[in-house]
Amino acid sequence: MSTSESRAVARTRRAILDAAAAAWARDPGVALGEIAAAAGVGRTTLHRHYPDRARLVAALADDAFAATVAALRAARLDEGDTVAALGRLLHELVGLGDRFAFLLNEPSMTGDPGVDAAEAEVMLPVVELVERGQAAGTIRADLPAGWIVEAMGMVVYAAWLAVRNGTLARSEAVGHTAALLMGGIRGPASPEAGWPDRRAPS
Repeated sequence: MSTSESRAVARTRRAILDAAAAAWARDPGVALGEIAAAAGVGRTTLHRHYPDRARLVAALADDAFAATVAALRAARLDEGDTVAALGRLLHELVGLGDRFAFLLNEPSMTGDPGVDAAEAEVMLPVVELVERGQAAGTIRADLPAGWIVEAMGMVVYAAWLAVRNGTLARSEAVGHTAALLMGGIRGPASPEAGWPDRRAPS
């Protein structure tokens, strides 16, 4: 295969993966024919690269995890103070957009050992960042670091929805996400009474 042919194949695969991410982030039930149309290719071309839905899902998962790893590198989690590093991380994660949402929405991702291992690998440096902040006193230490990271993922997903729906610009979504995660929603005049005691047994 010539260099130009290799580039053409790469462009076609990129178009298919982008179309699949955009479609399945919103509705995992979107058919392959619709994805092919969105990618600007025929179904025969799509099936030549990805013979069935399972192969396309696997390729998109690999692509999404690779993008997440790149986002973690770009966030430079080991540089500077924890709050600044978290701000960079949120900017990168909201920028992942459809790929991040796909990983959360795709039913076949749940319970897959390979997916679970990949997820644990990408979460580890974020958990370590939170633990560093807890040790430094910049992040509250009375909540498990792993749970904080999982909650962060849900808030980032909400930010992606806001950007997708046009209710927030990406820069606003990042700022609002950081404010919510770092400050919480309780205002300075909010009384302590009336909030459930999280230490009490359910």
